Amino acid sequence: MTDHMPVTCIGRVKHGISNCLGLCDKKMKIRSIRMVELFLIVVLLWAASWLFVRWRQTPSPCPGSSSANLPVAGQSRVEDFHVKQDSGAELEIPVYIVEEHHEVIKYWFNAANKGYIKKKGNVLLHIDGHSDGGPPERWMLGPLFRYPASSEDITAMMQRNDVFILAAVLTGLINRFIWVFPNWSNSGMEGYNAEDYGSVRLRYGYLYRRDNDTGRLGLELCACATSVEFEIENYCFMNNAQFSEDQINSLPIKESECHIKNTGLVEIVRESKAISLIKSGTWITSEDSVLLDVDEDFYGVEASIRPLLDAGVGEVEIETISFWVERIVCALNTHQERQVDSFFNYLIQTIIDFKIICSMSLKDEDSICVNSSKLVSAAKKLQPEFMKNLRERNLDQYLCDPVRSKFALNQLILTFCNMNVDQLKALSEVGICLNVSPKTMDFKKMCGMRVCYGYNTPNDTMVEFHVPSLTEIDQRTDTLKDILKQKQFVPGAVTICRSTRDGYTPKKYFTKIESDVKLVLRDAFPRIRDDSFYYDKDLLGGPSGWHGRHYSFM
Repeated sequence: MTDHMPVTCIGRVKHGISNCLGLCDKKMKIRSIRMVELFLIVVLLWAASWLFVRWRQTPSPCPGSSSANLPVAGQSRVEDFHVKQDSGAELEIPVYIVEEHHEVIKYWFNAANKGYIKKKGNVLLHIDGHSDGGPPERWMLGPLFRYPASSEDITAMMQRNDVFILAAVLTGLINRFIWVFPNWSNSGMEGYNAEDYGSVRLRYGYLYRRDNDTGRLGLELCACATSVEFEIENYCFMNNAQFSEDQINSLPIKESECHIKNTGLVEIVRESKAISLIKSGTWITSEDSVLLDVDEDFYGVEASIRPLLDAGVGEVEIETISFWVERIVCALNTHQERQVDSFFNYLIQTIIDFKIICSMSLKDEDSICVNSSKLVSAAKKLQPEFMKNLRERNLDQYLCDPVRSKFALNQLILTFCNMNVDQLKALSEVGICLNVSPKTMDFKKMCGMRVCYGYNTPNDTMVEFHVPSLTEIDQRTDTLKDILKQKQFVPGAVTICRSTRDGYTPKKYFTKIESDVKLVLRDAFPRIRDDSFYYDKDLLGGPSGWHGRHYSFM
């Protein structure tokens, strides 16, 4: 997201979601937006202090109603949304593990309802490779300056994986946001890389503005900011909802124009600086109600598409495969996601077997190995077996269209037959998955399945890639220990985000990273026990994860 004076790229283009036009067009639609001033991206997070910061945003998936059913992992249930304070809240620190970061929203408010954290005025300690400080495009849909009152309110806050923090800030749940970013990132203090710490004090609320086109009054967000590090003195501004690509999306206003509702503090801290601050004993204390949030991409960020590119599978070919995949099964949930991926692997392994046999056999006139067209013909004859396999997985009732699904299957067979064995193995490793979590506000089954490489490709993203070594992972774990084991505070609740479906956390290291994070948490906070960990039901690949799920077939 990007520039402030001479700066490097910041933030997370972690919301690349295909647009739905009839059926889903998986070609990403990129919309450039100008933002100003980093620290306000992080809290009010819609503008001011990063001058002309350009970030890339794709439209949300298919527009429409959201899923109102919000299952909570482990023993928690959505029916617990209106529960009285749990008498056992002081005995346990719950740790919720989710796949995509906006899925923490329901756990944050569930923890507040149960008394683990306060319903207003919490400190969010956000340890992450990215700020996740984007503005919700449809912020008016969520609860504004009030506590959420329903599951629908919660769903409306889960629009995308980098806009959930502002959604929570606007309810008052969080009034101090601390983003600890890793040393490998050059983007945390964008434009201020020589510094390790910056803070902004905010007073924010709303004003009414007349629409230039309709003449009607509309609600807009506004704020006044002060910062020593960024040399800002009570700069007041409003969100410019009517901005174009050539305009900045915040406008200066008089302080008297903004009806102030809440105050807040934003702190942006490099991990090495966080250690010295926490040791001071005055930065975060036992008096604070702390919500601890750890993203596993704090350890590093990969280009999940890399195995395919290294095998010689081009991006156009990958998008073509996604196009046909999404027209076979319209999955509704992550159980079906895993079943479709397993079928996809079965299909690929069948084609690989054909190719291995061909490489070993004598090619006589009747052999299917004589040319590619005979191989395709032979593979297509197995379509009844493939459809039977779908039925055995109880997926036949979720075919997007019985006739078109068979045609799409034939097109996949044709595509796979024209690929070599290494390319097919890479496809099987990457797999196919849902575009986004089914709990996302705009989730639609017709925009469901795609090749599971996330949304950042090396030549088409502003995300900073950094694949760590095992030694560096151990070093970062030691840093996490130094931050959390000082015993200056005890969090009321903890959330861990995997960030693998959207293509961030290195998949091959995911198991070690998550294991390390859990070990640090148990060592740092004795009230976190083995049974304190709750796994969200929509984790990619389930609790055990995605990587290595097909090793028995490879």
